Amino acid sequence: RFRLSAGGSRAHEPWFRVGTLDVGTTWFVVLLGIVGLLAYAVGGQNFEADIAFLPNASWTAHHPWSVVTWPFAIVFSSGALNFAIGLFVIWWCGRQLESGVFGRAKLASWLLLTTLTFPIAVSLLVALVPGWIYPLFGLQFLGLAVFLVYAAEWPRRLFFWGVPAWILGVIYLAVTLV
Repeated sequence: RFRLSAGGSRAHEPWFRVGTLDVGTTWFVVLLGIVGLLAYAVGGQNFEADIAFLPNASWTAHHPWSVVTWPFAIVFSSGALNFAIGLFVIWWCGRQLESGVFGRAKLASWLLLTTLTFPIAVSLLVALVPGWIYPLFGLQFLGLAVFLVYAAEWPRRLFFWGVPAWILGVIYLAVTLV
């Protein structure tokens, strides 16, 4: 049975419910990622190119929405696996951060701030290094940020083969930035 209802007013309650799914901030971001996948299937690369972020003043002037939509752009030739990993990390670690640390509103604010910080940082780097362009697309950077906060909160939690979260955070950071 399908039912849409409003969530509670407390920090750790969902924003709303769809059937039996409690949609908090983490699930909302994951659902937006799935919408990004569907948009790619329907709109193709032209649509994805319009929502990705390029650190170029004329691009940003003509595509101002790209400052917040870039995480949901998928470039399958170079980012499908990164997008999937980012989506999984946001789902896995984000649920625990939302329920144990942040709450829904603080996590939403932090994710929005993080989403805005990456284009600013990349634009500054491009201004410092002329001729260098680094387009932003996919959830890998938000996934990285979520995992680094997770690893900072619970550094000794063990993952695959007994590897602590902080070591995986360092590896994830190195792999993402290289």
